[in-house]
Amino acid sequence: MHVSIDPNAGGCTKVEGGYPPLILAAGYIGSAFLGATFVLAGFDTLIAKIMSWVLGFGMLVPLALVRDKLYALPYS
Repeated sequence: MHVSIDPNAGGCTKVEGGYPPLILAAGYIGSAFLGATFVLAGFDTLIAKIMSWVLGFGMLVPLALVRDKLYALPYS
């Protein structure tokens, strides 16, 4: 498996082998479960606070992975 993240054009994932329909559906099913988890967490204050930390961490990890590409000068 190969994952590439481009700050200007998005990302690309290349997978060899496996069952393509299952791999394709996994992203949609995972997103649905994660979204449902956040909705259900909204009913309890403590769990909502915990899930906000999970969301914040999940947003910082990709930023850390492309940090060197974001700050590189294009004409240097």
